[in-house]
Amino acid sequence: MGVWMRGIIDQKQGSVSLALVLVATVLAISAGVFLVTDDSNSITGAAVGPGENIDAQKITTCNITLNEDVINIGHDYECSYEHGFLIGTDNITVDCQNHTIKCMNGCNDSDLSGFNLNGKTGVTIQNCKVYDFMNGAKLTNNASQNKFLNNIFERNRDGVDLYNSTANNFTLNEFNN
Repeated sequence: MGVWMRGIIDQKQGSVSLALVLVATVLAISAGVFLVTDDSNSITGAAVGPGENIDAQKITTCNITLNEDVINIGHDYECSYEHGFLIGTDNITVDCQNHTIKCMNGCNDSDLSGFNLNGKTGVTIQNCKVYDFMNGAKLTNNASQNKFLNNIFERNRDGVDLYNSTANNFTLNEFNN
């Protein structure tokens, strides 16, 4: 076989290998949504595959303690007789990516909140929609230097309850009753 013919065969084999790699990659990417959690009721991470309608998924387990940055809460949350999220440590950021935390039952009759920051400092809550709680957010016991940015608080009895808390910043938030 001549050098010219061997070059054509080598090119075809390389093309087949490349096509197989591309097909495997597409299949892996389109596999769907993966949510990584542990038994402590805290979000540890989420990855979303293309084509998934994550907005249609709602989580009904709430009262979740957050102890690390959360770039996307990953789902809408529907809470009954419990807080949405409890902030468990200082200096974290929670970005809801426009997901909703909504109280479905019993939250307006008790002292429950979408976000509870008890004595926390340096926390940022952003791009969240919080509906129908007693308090959209509750900051108590020297909670200070926290930022709320670009959130919507709607139909909460109190948009934000501040008790013994100072130097908190609320920027570009909507409060509707």
